[in-house]
Parts: sequence; C-alpha cells; structure tokens
Amino acid sequence: MYFEHVIQVNDLNKPLLAVIPRDTLWRGLLRRAERPQDFLPDLAQGEIIERGDGWFRRVVQMGTLQVHDRVTLHPGERLHYDTAAGEGYPASSLTVSIEEPEADALFVRFVYQSELPEPTPADGEVDYIAYLKSAYQQMDIDALVTLRRMVEAGELE
Repeated sequence: MYFEHVIQVNDLNKPLLAVIPRDTLWRGLLRRAERPQDFLPDLAQGEIIERGDGWFRRVVQMGTLQVHDRVTLHPGERLHYDTAAGEGYPASSLTVSIEEPEADALFVRFVYQSELPEPTPADGEVDYIAYLKSAYQQMDIDALVTLRRMVEAGELE
C-alpha cells in the first residue's frame, strides 16, 4: 500500500490565522513522535526505549496493540518512522516532511507505505485499504489541529 497526502499549515491568504514558524512546526511534529499520547489521549501511550544520534526507538501501546518503531530525525526537515511487523499487521513506514514553497507557506507531506496489498474489492466487500487511508488522513488532520492548539497555548515555545 502507498498513500500520500499534504496538509497546508499556514494559509497566507488568511491574515487572521496565526502563522506557525517552521521551527515551531518541527517541535510539534517531534512532540507527536515522542509523545503520541498528547495527540491521541484516548488511544495511545508512547514510551521511548532507546535514543541515539538522530533517532529513537519507541513502543506505542494502543489498547491491546503494541507497536514498535524506530523514528529517524532530519531536524527541521522530516521524520521517518519504520514500524516493525506485528501480530496482524505488516511492516510499514511513514515519512513526515515539512515543505515550504515560499517563505512561511508551510505544508506537511505524509507518505505511508506498507506491504499491505491493494486489491480491488469485489461488489459488496468493504474497501479496507480506502478506509485505512481515510483514517490516516483524518488522524494527520487532527494532529495538526492539536499542534495549532498547542502553539496558541504556548506549549511549543
């Protein structure tokens, strides 16, 4: 499976919407990786179990599901998550990149990849992959809404 989407962070055509600086956006994206419970309080609990130069390993508990991954940091630019396969799900990766086509016009690109096949569902079957992609996109939108709330509350200074 491959899924990619982009979310606009700063809309320079909306002067009433506060502009989030790139370094603040980076701190928010890093916080999401280090503390997923701040973004999914009812679903996730994360713990960093090992840290190195430019990376960390973490365990994220989501209900009875335990996910192990390694997050590689490219400060100010992108985070790359490599998730190990677990019971009932394949290995996967996520790259979260900050894009700035012009000054202060920030976007975040999310690229999900996994070994899940993308079959065309038969008539009457649920399109699980479409559902998963929609859930990923909504989760990322919600995360950026939470990040903006944190910025407004001064939590990412």
